[in-house]
Amino acid sequence: MEVLDPVSLVAGVPRLTIRLAERAEILRGLEALRRVRGRVDASEVALARRLAELTPLAERDVAAAAQREGRHGDRVRGRVETAGLVPVLGDAFDAGDVDGEHIDTVTKALRAAPEGVREGLAAAVSDMVGDVVSSGLTPQDLAQRLAAESKRLEGDDGVARLDRQRLATRLRSWTDRHSGMFRVSGSFDPFTGLAIQGRLNAAMAAMFANGYPDCAPEDPGERQDFLRALAFVALTAGRPADKSSDPGSGGSGGGSGSDVGWVPFGNSGPPRFGRPEVIVVVDHTTPDVNGRPTVDWGGPVDLPFACVEDLCRVAAIHTVTVNGGNVVDPDGALDLGRSTRLANRAQRRALRALYSTCAVPGCAVRYEFTEPHHIKWWRNGGTTDLINLIPLCTRHHTNAHNGWVFTLGPNRELTITLPTGQTMSTGPPKQHAA
Repeated sequence: MEVLDPVSLVAGVPRLTIRLAERAEILRGLEALRRVRGRVDASEVALARRLAELTPLAERDVAAAAQREGRHGDRVRGRVETAGLVPVLGDAFDAGDVDGEHIDTVTKALRAAPEGVREGLAAAVSDMVGDVVSSGLTPQDLAQRLAAESKRLEGDDGVARLDRQRLATRLRSWTDRHSGMFRVSGSFDPFTGLAIQGRLNAAMAAMFANGYPDCAPEDPGERQDFLRALAFVALTAGRPADKSSDPGSGGSGGGSGSDVGWVPFGNSGPPRFGRPEVIVVVDHTTPDVNGRPTVDWGGPVDLPFACVEDLCRVAAIHTVTVNGGNVVDPDGALDLGRSTRLANRAQRRALRALYSTCAVPGCAVRYEFTEPHHIKWWRNGGTTDLINLIPLCTRHHTNAHNGWVFTLGPNRELTITLPTGQTMSTGPPKQHAA
């Protein structure tokens, strides 16, 4: 990029009267803005590259000019280095075909790769650029492609990478000087992370099965974070303070709440949470590059296939078999009728085998952060049978009780009718495409 021309940066952006724009016009406008963001990011990199030739404090000056923290200058420096290391990617960056987040993704992958793999990974990035541009790969999609390629180049199915991640385990704590809150930040290898997440989920299920405290935030996302924090306290902090100091005990959220007030558990000590559960989906229909089944660990987790074998040696195994979008070999009762409103463990495992995310098309909230929703509401005579259940995230569960109407076809094809009459639909569920 030789010339910074502000007019050319916004060339091609359609003029819209936003309050009158139709859906197709809005999508064209958003696409144009995406290209503008990419070209703006590339312009910043070009200016930072030239600034580095004039001063040794380029990162500081870049951050100050952008009115951002110093980390922004470091991020831009990384973009400069990556665009120079992979010229094809740099050209796509200058053209606005990829943006700064794509460059950041490549930068992180190259820095994380072993020295002997880095050059081969950079070459592979050059081959991927065309797919990124033509297929519209998101930075998250690109990160998965790069992780798989790095694993292939290293040639040990990611075992060495897992060892490096375990050595990189860190935990720090501090008191925030502005809020006065005690804060914790940690990094753990993904295998350990699965165990931690499993224990947190088990604790939340035990503590808040009958409701949540009145003092819990109204916002659904904030409320989940709040409850997860209380579960963390219950798992780590031991015997809590006397409940007489409770600033907001009392139940809400559909339960009595007498046992889930501000203090995470009573003075008798932490409750028994039961054994944590980790659900792993092994897909034999889409083998990986080595011909082995694809493994879905429940999120953006990349682990050696041998970890499945490790789990099988120590875990209590419950197998759910899915064929053609239908559960054909359940590990328990999937039809409970009107005997209970809450889904049992077998139903939750079956739904996890069918869905990797919230069932709403395009929603990326992982299954572990969803709850089973009755298609025909329980209070309207609906049954707790698998055919009447889908996983919904907190936001879409709220929508379901505010005018969104869900219907399931014979093969679990989902149709959603909005209050406006507009409909959304998706085919039978399958992993990675819910």
